Amino acid sequence: MNRSRRPAKHDSMSDSLPRLSRDSRGYYRARWYDVAGERRQKNFGSGRDDAKRAFKEWICTWQNDPRVRTPSLPPPTTLTEAWAAMKDQVQDYYRRRDGKATGHAYDLELAFRAVIELFGHEPASSFTVDKLRLVREEMVEQDLALSTINARVHQIRRIFRRFVVAGLAPASVWQELQALDALRAGQRDLRVPERIAPVHDLTVEATCAKLPATLVAMVRLQLLTGMRPGEVCALTPAAVDVSKSPWSYRPRHHKNAHRGSGREILIGPLGQQVLAPYLRREITKPCFRPAEAMRQRHDARVASYEPAEDGYDYRETPSYQERAAARGEPAVRDQFAVNAYALAIRRAAEAAGVLHWSPNQLRHSAATRIRARFGLEAAQVVLGHANADVTEIYAERDRQKAIEVALALG
Repeated sequence: MNRSRRPAKHDSMSDSLPRLSRDSRGYYRARWYDVAGERRQKNFGSGRDDAKRAFKEWICTWQNDPRVRTPSLPPPTTLTEAWAAMKDQVQDYYRRRDGKATGHAYDLELAFRAVIELFGHEPASSFTVDKLRLVREEMVEQDLALSTINARVHQIRRIFRRFVVAGLAPASVWQELQALDALRAGQRDLRVPERIAPVHDLTVEATCAKLPATLVAMVRLQLLTGMRPGEVCALTPAAVDVSKSPWSYRPRHHKNAHRGSGREILIGPLGQQVLAPYLRREITKPCFRPAEAMRQRHDARVASYEPAEDGYDYRETPSYQERAAARGEPAVRDQFAVNAYALAIRRAAEAAGVLHWSPNQLRHSAATRIRARFGLEAAQVVLGHANADVTEIYAERDRQKAIEVALALG
């Protein structure tokens, strides 16, 4: 059979459906022209009924799959290939000004991992809402929290939106995924995480008794100002304006920086007393350093050592004293990681025999106290929520309110 290119005058018929016809030798065939103008055909055998049945099934794939119409087309992009092509772009987009990738890039990768595990070998163009539902069921089987499941499904939709923009999937795929409603509490037997609650003052005091002085200062400063755990970990002398009271701390990186909004944390008299000793160091280095906390913890452990009954005390041996004199700073990073800060608090709480709590609960404690005394709007401003500074008029008025809170609460 001569598969010559179809004349140009027939190009308008490229989308016409093939018809089943019987040739002179008794075989049933379907003939068509692909998008390149090449003549194609498919043989369905000589049995009339079998040929009709096979043709009826095949014509559906011909309509829906361009590779059936044009076998010379390159294979479609799989979900694994699409994510590999998009991963670098996602990491570049969710990057702070200092070049470090944010946690949101990792969250997107973690969410899409479930898609790749189940359907990574399939074309991105064939992903449907039913497959997204299966991905969600896999998350349910993993006993993920309700909020985590809904968040990851939303992140998967965002990734497919990027696929559409990059030409890796048709817009119809992303549009179809919008049809899947979020899961609701009580709808399924799902784990619903407890709401983050303030931590009791007595619990904080008991925990602080087991923490080194550096971490105690971080806890007290966070409780007084309502700053985020990452903000207290990243605080440097250069970022604090001490020219007037209350002091002003403007974090270089914060949660809403990508929205173009600023962040100012006002530090009152009590907070100034806590922070002042830690400002007398290199201005570009973090005020609170892990090496210092490790040294304090070690010194406290040595000081609390009780000699054996026979009077032997290793602290008095020449070998220990030589090692102590030669010991330098621990080889650790300059700045506390948020998870390391939280882990230190957790271990101290366990040592104190109180319930486990996280540094983010200090922020909730500050919010509760400020709201009870000054109202919801003041709490939104002090904590730096995005909807607190909408216009310049509100921003000026809100800053004055924040100054009043900082001076009143310390």
